[in-house]
Parts: sequence; structure tokens; C-alpha cells
Amino acid sequence: MTSFSAISGSQVMAERYDFSKVRTVVDVAGGEGSFLVQLLNAHSHLRGVASRCEPVGGRFFESVPAGHDVYMMIIHDWADDQAVRILRTCRQAMRADSRLLLIEQLIPEQKLSGFQMFIDLTMMAMFGSKEHTAKEFQALFARAGAVRLRSVERLCP
Repeated sequence: MTSFSAISGSQVMAERYDFSKVRTVVDVAGGEGSFLVQLLNAHSHLRGVASRCEPVGGRFFESVPAGHDVYMMIIHDWADDQAVRILRTCRQAMRADSRLLLIEQLIPEQKLSGFQMFIDLTMMAMFGSKEHTAKEFQALFARAGAVRLRSVERLCP
């Protein structure tokens, strides 16, 4: 998530999402952990650097740590079939009251801005993936099974 943190202001997410009832966060494929650092700095009660963070290696196509409050991730750099596998793995690890936070650039159904088109083409060229509309996310969640889109929050303009 380093590039997200640098480009999109993950601090906005850390400050605007209500983490008050959250105790543990799993940053799925969190890379260097820069988003998690910002999140922990903004919310001292969270466990998720130093004694408050437990790095866990693994393969998220197979498993992620089970039973936590929030799972957060970025999937726009994975092709849809792979994204569905990752979502299924997360769903299997989640409790009934766990939440999945996808930190994504949500694109409109039509008429993309120049920046949105650039990012979408970049994802396609680099990863064989794409940016998604809300409907496309709903379709991915449906394919993953038992994952439903509850809300979409626009955190940055």
C-alpha cells in the first residue's frame, strides 16, 4: 500500500473512517506497512508498529489471519479472477461481524476523467487488472460468495 499512501492520502482514511469500536486490523498484502503505521498513529487503541503490530507472512490466495475486526486491502492491481480468490480467502477468515475495507479509486459508470483513464490503463498495462465501478465491485463480491457491498464512502475528492 505504499503507493496508495503516497498518492491518495491514506491519512484521510485513517481519520475519517470510524475505528472507535475496532480493536484489530489486518492489512492484507500491506507491503511495507505505511498505511498501517498511519492508522495506528491516528488510533492509539488499535492493535495491528512496535508492540502494537504483529507482522505475519503468508500467501493471501491461501489464508489470512482469522477472526479480526477489520480487513483492509487494495485489489485494483489484481485481475478479476485473482481478486475473487483473495476476497474468498478473506471472507473465510472473517467473523460474521468483521468488516472488509477496500481502499480503491471508484470510477464512474461512464465518462472517466483523464486521471481515472490514466490509472485504469496503467493497471491494465502493469498488472492485467483495472479500476472498477460500484457495479463491477458488486459483481466481484457476488462471485466471491457471501461478501456483500454494504456502503461506499468517498473519502477523497
